Amino acid sequence: MSYFIQCAYDFGGLVLGALAVIAGLKGIGSMLRYVWLPDPVREGIERGGPVLGVVAVLAYLAFGFLVIFEREEHFAWVILGLTLLFVAFAWSPVYDLISGVAFRASRVCCIGDQIRVGDVEGQVVRVGTRVLVVRTRSGDEAVLYYGKIVRDALRRTQSLTGAHVHSFSVHAPTADHLADFRRLVTHATLRCPWSSVLHPPRFEPAGEGQLEISVYALHRDYAPLVESAVRNAIAAKRAPGQASPSVRGGTAAARTSVEPPPSTS
Repeated sequence: MSYFIQCAYDFGGLVLGALAVIAGLKGIGSMLRYVWLPDPVREGIERGGPVLGVVAVLAYLAFGFLVIFEREEHFAWVILGLTLLFVAFAWSPVYDLISGVAFRASRVCCIGDQIRVGDVEGQVVRVGTRVLVVRTRSGDEAVLYYGKIVRDALRRTQSLTGAHVHSFSVHAPTADHLADFRRLVTHATLRCPWSSVLHPPRFEPAGEGQLEISVYALHRDYAPLVESAVRNAIAAKRAPGQASPSVRGGTAAARTSVEPPPSTS
Protein backbone atom coordinates (compact mmCIF):
# COMPACT_ATOMS: atom_id res chain seq x y z
CA MET A 1 0.00 0.00 0.00
CA SER A 2 2.83 2.39 0.82
CA TYR A 3 4.19 1.88 -2.71
CA PHE A 4 0.96 3.12 -4.32
CA ILE A 5 0.75 6.01 -1.89
CA GLN A 6 4.28 7.05 -2.77
CA CYS A 7 3.53 6.76 -6.50
CA ALA A 8 0.38 8.84 -6.15
CA TYR A 9 2.31 11.43 -4.13
CA ASP A 10 5.02 11.68 -6.78
CA PHE A 11 2.50 11.94 -9.60
CA GLY A 12 0.44 14.58 -7.78
CA GLY A 13 3.57 16.61 -7.10
CA LEU A 14 4.54 16.43 -10.76
CA VAL A 15 1.13 17.64 -11.91
CA LEU A 16 0.91 20.42 -9.33
CA GLY A 17 4.41 21.56 -10.22
CA ALA A 18 3.51 21.73 -13.92
CA LEU A 19 0.40 23.77 -13.12
CA ALA A 20 2.50 26.10 -10.96
CA VAL A 21 4.98 26.62 -13.81
CA ILE A 22 2.14 27.40 -16.25
CA ALA A 23 0.50 29.81 -13.77
CA GLY A 24 3.84 31.53 -13.16
CA LEU A 25 4.45 32.00 -16.88
CA LYS A 26 0.97 33.44 -17.34
CA GLY A 27 1.51 35.78 -14.40
CA ILE A 28 4.79 37.05 -15.85
CA GLY A 29 3.10 37.61 -19.22
CA SER A 30 0.27 39.54 -17.57
CA MET A 31 2.67 41.77 -15.64
CA LEU A 32 4.69 42.55 -18.75
CA ARG A 33 1.56 44.02 -20.37
CA TYR A 34 1.57 46.83 -17.82
CA VAL A 35 5.32 47.49 -17.90
CA TRP A 36 6.72 50.00 -20.36
CA LEU A 37 9.12 48.36 -22.79
CA PRO A 38 10.62 49.52 -26.08
CA ASP A 39 8.65 48.29 -29.06
CA PRO A 40 11.43 45.97 -30.35
CA VAL A 41 11.77 44.37 -26.90
CA ARG A 42 8.02 43.90 -26.52
CA GLU A 43 7.74 42.44 -30.01
CA GLY A 44 10.58 40.04 -29.25
CA ILE A 45 8.88 38.92 -26.04
CA GLU A 46 5.57 38.40 -27.84
CA ARG A 47 7.29 36.33 -30.53
CA GLY A 48 9.47 34.25 -28.25
CA GLY A 49 7.16 34.02 -25.24
CA PRO A 50 5.05 31.07 -26.47
CA VAL A 51 8.14 29.09 -27.46
CA LEU A 52 9.89 29.78 -24.15
CA GLY A 53 6.73 28.78 -22.27
CA VAL A 54 6.49 25.42 -24.03
CA VAL A 55 10.22 24.78 -23.56
CA ALA A 56 9.95 25.59 -19.83
CA VAL A 57 7.00 23.22 -19.32
CA LEU A 58 8.63 20.41 -21.28
CA ALA A 59 11.91 20.88 -19.39
CA TYR A 60 10.09 20.68 -16.07
CA LEU A 61 8.20 17.53 -17.11
CA ALA A 62 11.42 15.90 -18.28
CA PHE A 63 13.12 16.78 -14.99
CA GLY A 64 10.16 15.44 -13.01
CA PHE A 65 10.14 12.23 -15.04
CA LEU A 66 13.85 11.67 -14.33
CA VAL A 67 13.31 12.23 -10.59
CA ILE A 68 10.46 9.72 -10.52
CA PHE A 69 12.48 7.33 -12.68
CA GLU A 70 15.26 7.27 -10.08
CA ARG A 71 12.77 6.50 -7.31
CA GLU A 72 10.28 4.20 -9.02
CA GLU A 73 11.43 3.04 -12.45
CA HIS A 74 8.35 0.97 -13.28
CA PHE A 75 5.95 3.71 -12.27
CA ALA A 76 7.87 6.23 -14.37
CA TRP A 77 7.36 4.08 -17.47
CA VAL A 78 3.67 3.80 -16.63
CA ILE A 79 3.40 7.60 -16.45
CA LEU A 80 5.21 7.96 -19.78
CA GLY A 81 2.89 5.42 -21.43
CA LEU A 82 -0.23 7.13 -20.09
CA THR A 83 1.08 10.51 -21.26
CA LEU A 84 1.66 9.22 -24.80
CA LEU A 85 -1.79 7.59 -24.77
CA PHE A 86 -3.38 10.87 -23.70
CA VAL A 87 -1.58 12.77 -26.46
CA ALA A 88 -2.75 10.21 -29.02
CA PHE A 89 -6.42 10.49 -27.99
CA ALA A 90 -6.31 14.29 -27.56
CA TRP A 91 -4.19 14.95 -30.63
CA SER A 92 -6.55 17.55 -32.11
CA PRO A 93 -6.29 20.10 -29.24
CA VAL A 94 -2.59 19.29 -28.82
CA TYR A 95 -2.07 19.96 -32.53
CA ASP A 96 -3.98 23.24 -32.23
CA LEU A 97 -1.77 24.21 -29.29
CA ILE A 98 1.46 23.38 -31.12
CA SER A 99 0.27 25.18 -34.26
CA GLY A 100 -0.72 28.17 -32.12
CA VAL A 101 2.78 28.39 -30.64
CA ALA A 102 4.33 28.38 -34.13
CA PHE A 103 1.66 30.80 -35.40
CA ARG A 104 2.22 33.34 -32.62
CA ALA A 105 6.01 33.01 -32.70
CA SER A 106 6.11 33.71 -36.45
CA ARG A 107 3.65 36.65 -36.09
CA VAL A 108 1.66 35.58 -39.12
CA CYS A 109 -1.00 38.15 -38.29
CA CYS A 110 -1.84 40.60 -35.52
CA ILE A 111 -4.94 42.18 -34.03
CA GLY A 112 -6.49 44.52 -36.59
CA ASP A 113 -5.35 42.59 -39.68
CA GLN A 114 -7.90 41.60 -42.30
CA ILE A 115 -7.66 37.87 -43.08
CA ARG A 116 -9.48 35.24 -45.08
CA VAL A 117 -9.34 31.52 -44.21
CA GLY A 118 -11.58 29.34 -46.32
CA ASP A 119 -15.06 30.86 -46.27
CA VAL A 120 -14.34 33.05 -43.23
CA GLU A 121 -13.23 36.62 -43.84
CA GLY A 122 -12.94 39.45 -41.36
CA GLN A 123 -10.79 41.34 -38.90
CA VAL A 124 -8.64 39.69 -36.23
CA VAL A 125 -9.83 40.73 -32.77
CA ARG A 126 -7.97 38.20 -30.57
CA VAL A 127 -4.93 35.96 -30.95
CA GLY A 128 -5.39 33.21 -28.38
CA THR A 129 -3.44 30.14 -27.35
CA ARG A 130 -5.45 27.65 -29.43
CA VAL A 131 -7.80 29.82 -31.45
CA LEU A 132 -7.92 32.97 -33.54
CA VAL A 133 -11.06 35.12 -33.17
CA VAL A 134 -12.19 36.99 -36.29
CA ARG A 135 -15.03 39.53 -36.56
CA THR A 136 -16.81 39.01 -39.88
CA ARG A 137 -18.54 41.62 -42.04
CA SER A 138 -21.89 40.76 -40.50
CA GLY A 139 -20.56 41.56 -37.02
CA ASP A 140 -20.39 37.96 -35.83
CA GLU A 141 -17.24 36.52 -34.29
CA ALA A 142 -15.78 33.39 -35.87
CA VAL A 143 -13.47 31.14 -33.85
CA LEU A 144 -10.76 29.56 -35.99
CA TYR A 145 -8.61 26.79 -34.57
CA TYR A 146 -4.96 27.03 -35.54
CA GLY A 147 -5.05 23.50 -36.90
CA LYS A 148 -7.60 24.61 -39.51
CA ILE A 149 -5.56 27.70 -40.34
CA VAL A 150 -2.46 25.58 -40.92
CA ARG A 151 -4.34 23.26 -43.26
CA ASP A 152 -5.98 26.07 -45.28
CA ALA A 153 -4.48 29.00 -47.13
CA LEU A 154 -4.53 32.33 -45.28
CA ARG A 155 -4.81 35.69 -47.03
CA ARG A 156 -3.88 38.72 -44.97
CA THR A 157 -4.11 42.50 -45.26
CA GLN A 158 -1.71 43.81 -42.63
CA SER A 159 -2.74 46.55 -40.23
CA LEU A 160 -0.30 49.39 -40.82
CA THR A 161 1.71 51.00 -38.05
CA GLY A 162 -0.07 54.01 -36.62
CA ALA A 163 -3.37 53.15 -38.33
CA HIS A 164 -6.19 50.72 -37.59
CA VAL A 165 -8.02 49.31 -40.60
CA HIS A 166 -11.81 49.15 -40.32
CA SER A 167 -14.15 47.71 -42.95
CA PHE A 168 -17.89 48.13 -43.51
CA SER A 169 -20.32 47.69 -46.38
CA VAL A 170 -22.63 50.16 -48.14
CA HIS A 171 -24.94 49.99 -51.14
CA ALA A 172 -22.80 50.07 -54.26
CA PRO A 173 -23.38 52.98 -56.66
CA THR A 174 -23.88 52.49 -60.35
CA ALA A 175 -20.85 52.24 -62.61
CA ASP A 176 -21.46 55.77 -63.93
CA HIS A 177 -21.23 57.25 -60.43
CA LEU A 178 -18.48 55.03 -59.03
CA ALA A 179 -15.69 57.56 -59.59
CA ASP A 180 -17.68 60.35 -57.91
CA PHE A 181 -18.56 58.00 -55.04
CA ARG A 182 -14.89 57.14 -54.48
CA ARG A 183 -13.96 60.81 -54.40
CA LEU A 184 -16.77 61.52 -51.94
CA VAL A 185 -15.66 58.79 -49.54
CA THR A 186 -12.00 59.74 -49.83
CA HIS A 187 -12.84 63.39 -49.15
CA ALA A 188 -14.97 62.42 -46.13
CA THR A 189 -12.21 60.31 -44.59
CA LEU A 190 -9.55 62.97 -45.15
CA ARG A 191 -11.74 65.60 -43.46
CA CYS A 192 -12.44 63.37 -40.46
CA PRO A 193 -9.97 64.25 -37.68
CA TRP A 194 -9.83 60.62 -36.47
CA SER A 195 -8.72 59.06 -39.76
CA SER A 196 -5.17 58.54 -41.00
CA VAL A 197 -4.34 60.95 -43.82
CA LEU A 198 -1.45 58.71 -44.92
CA HIS A 199 -3.68 55.81 -45.97
CA PRO A 200 -6.58 56.42 -48.39
CA PRO A 201 -9.67 54.20 -48.19
CA ARG A 202 -9.87 50.97 -50.18
CA PHE A 203 -12.90 49.72 -52.12
CA GLU A 204 -13.80 46.10 -52.88
CA PRO A 205 -17.02 44.58 -54.28
CA ALA A 206 -18.84 42.64 -51.57
CA GLY A 207 -21.55 41.01 -53.71
CA GLU A 208 -25.32 41.41 -53.66
CA GLY A 209 -25.09 45.09 -54.60
CA GLN A 210 -22.75 45.92 -51.71
CA LEU A 211 -19.40 47.69 -51.72
CA GLU A 212 -16.91 47.12 -48.93
CA ILE A 213 -15.02 50.22 -47.78
CA SER A 214 -11.87 49.91 -45.67
CA VAL A 215 -10.80 53.05 -43.82
CA TYR A 216 -7.81 53.69 -41.59
CA ALA A 217 -8.34 55.23 -38.17
CA LEU A 218 -5.68 56.60 -35.84
CA HIS A 219 -6.85 54.13 -33.17
CA ARG A 220 -9.31 51.26 -33.07
CA ASP A 221 -11.59 53.28 -30.75
CA TYR A 222 -11.88 55.96 -33.47
CA ALA A 223 -12.85 53.54 -36.25
CA PRO A 224 -16.65 53.87 -35.66
CA LEU A 225 -16.29 57.64 -35.83
CA VAL A 226 -14.60 57.46 -39.23
CA GLU A 227 -17.32 55.09 -40.47
CA SER A 228 -19.99 57.49 -39.16
CA ALA A 229 -18.39 60.40 -41.01
CA VAL A 230 -18.38 58.42 -44.27
CA ARG A 231 -21.98 57.26 -43.87
CA ASN A 232 -23.13 60.80 -43.06
CA ALA A 233 -21.41 62.11 -46.19
CA ILE A 234 -23.03 59.40 -48.33
CA ALA A 235 -26.46 60.08 -46.81
CA ALA A 236 -26.10 63.83 -47.38
CA LYS A 237 -25.11 63.25 -51.00
CA ARG A 238 -27.89 60.78 -51.81
CA ALA A 239 -30.71 62.67 -50.06
CA PRO A 240 -29.63 66.32 -49.56
CA GLY A 241 -33.19 67.52 -49.05
CA GLN A 242 -33.91 64.93 -46.36
CA ALA A 243 -30.60 65.07 -44.54
CA SER A 244 -30.77 65.54 -40.81
CA PRO A 245 -29.07 68.56 -39.18
CA SER A 246 -26.12 66.37 -38.26
CA VAL A 247 -25.39 65.50 -41.91
CA ARG A 248 -26.80 68.54 -43.76
CA GLY A 249 -23.96 70.39 -45.34
CA GLY A 250 -22.02 67.35 -46.56
CA THR A 251 -18.71 66.14 -45.28
CA ALA A 252 -17.91 69.34 -43.41
CA ALA A 253 -20.92 68.76 -41.12
CA ALA A 254 -19.95 65.11 -40.80
CA ARG A 255 -16.61 66.19 -39.46
CA THR A 256 -18.06 68.39 -36.75
CA SER A 257 -20.84 65.99 -35.79
CA VAL A 258 -18.54 63.36 -34.30
CA GLU A 259 -16.89 63.58 -30.90
CA PRO A 260 -13.85 61.69 -29.63
CA PRO A 261 -14.50 58.74 -27.32
CA PRO A 262 -14.20 59.43 -23.60
CA SER A 263 -10.70 59.19 -22.20
CA THR A 264 -9.88 55.88 -20.57
CA SER A 265 -7.16 57.35 -18.40
